[in-house]
Amino acid sequence: MDKDFIVHSYEYGVWADRRLLDKAALLTDEQLRHKFTQGAQPILHSFAHLVSAEWRWFQSWQSIPLMNPVSVDEIPTIDAVRSKWEPLFTERRAFIETLTPEKLASVIKRKLGDQE
Repeated sequence: MDKDFIVHSYEYGVWADRRLLDKAALLTDEQLRHKFTQGAQPILHSFAHLVSAEWRWFQSWQSIPLMNPVSVDEIPTIDAVRSKWEPLFTERRAFIETLTPEKLASVIKRKLGDQE
């Protein structure tokens, strides 16, 4: 695994996430909470999922306990989403900088429930 590729990939992800947040900040609260189709969650719910997933993946990389998924109640606005996401960008960037070739070659094992 090439560290430069990882750095560039995650920096692109941060750029894209911030653009999404900037565009979502232009929406009204009603638009953020509107359920568009059967089975599709509102935009704010999608952000709760994205923030949760990215934090939990980062915690998996570090082999630390996973946080509970973020609920929409915890991030009721785009500013709240941003305040939950921004620390991840900083922490993940610092973590990636510590990766050595040995760490990049190692296997991360994660136990989820009764399965590994």
